[in-house]
Amino acid sequence: MLTLEGALAPILAVMVRSDDIANDMLDDNSKAATVLGEIKVKLSALMHTDTDDLNTRFIQMFDESPPTIVENVLSMIGNPLKRMNEISELIEKILEQVESKLYKAGAHMEVT
Repeated sequence: MLTLEGALAPILAVMVRSDDIANDMLDDNSKAATVLGEIKVKLSALMHTDTDDLNTRFIQMFDESPPTIVENVLSMIGNPLKRMNEISELIEKILEQVESKLYKAGAHMEVT
């Protein structure tokens, strides 16, 4: 068996200490799961909002201002529904171009 001497033993004892409260927090994540679920629902609702001011809507939903990085991202997104429509249109154009190139190459396949 390994014999520990000096200051190392107390440090290791503190690092591997068994604490009932800490164990309960690590074992019982039901509260965290509930909060996480609520946040996911709110974020989903936020991303399906037809508004150009996501930061104000965020404050209304979460009762606090978003962190700066989130505020910056929300500003870049703008209106989520408009942005999703733009992305959808771009994807349709890409698919049309691919289908056209395949047709010209003799593949005669439809891309769906």
